[in-house]
Amino acid sequence: MEGTTYLKIIKFNRVTSTNDIAHRLAEKGAREITVVWAKGQTKGRGRRGRKWNSPYSKGLYVSFVFRPQAEARKLNLLGMAIALAVIYALRDIIPVKIKWPNDILCGKKKIGGILVESKVSLHHPDYVIVGLGLNINNLLKELPASATSIFIETKRKYSLDKIFNLILKEVIIWYRHFKKKDYTEIAQRASENLDTLGKKVVVYTEKKVIKGTAYKIGKDARLYVRSDGNGVKRIFASSVVHLR
Repeated sequence: MEGTTYLKIIKFNRVTSTNDIAHRLAEKGAREITVVWAKGQTKGRGRRGRKWNSPYSKGLYVSFVFRPQAEARKLNLLGMAIALAVIYALRDIIPVKIKWPNDILCGKKKIGGILVESKVSLHHPDYVIVGLGLNINNLLKELPASATSIFIETKRKYSLDKIFNLILKEVIIWYRHFKKKDYTEIAQRASENLDTLGKKVVVYTEKKVIKGTAYKIGKDARLYVRSDGNGVKRIFASSVVHLR
């Protein structure tokens, strides 16, 4: 990715899910970085199969096709890199932070989300799809109580093209970091922008419940928690984390 970056942007009016379209294109050999951008989604989704509300022409619904030469276990860190791209892109518009592992928060409300999906062979990805949903001009009535939008927070409407271009520029920068294996840099910057940093958390894993204090994101993309009376625990992205 040194020098000029290959970039192809494919725009749609309305799709089921931009991630679905990106998967199909990747299977057909789409190069990185291919970007799928839609004005609306009928079946937008987040982690754990949750629905992503995608009212027409109100938010940013975009998916990126990447083909990194990286171990599959590093892909959650790629999600963090894209989250950082959003934070840096919006820094002159609105302050946002990361809720580990994939949400973008404004204050205590969700303003965006990231979904990482991949096709992996022999522990390395054939391709990675990173989907981004960002609430931009959504009205209060168009969102659940736990969510917000840039318009709600700033009382200003924004050009979707402008926000997209700001984010795309940062995505290219942070993807270059990932391609260069700057994992420590990504983890450090993500830790600095982690909403749960220093807070008491309860973690629900497949086997047990862990209580403690979140204090950093490691270069393995796991959340590090100082558990109450039982040392340090490294938490996978598949776990469920709640504030205590």
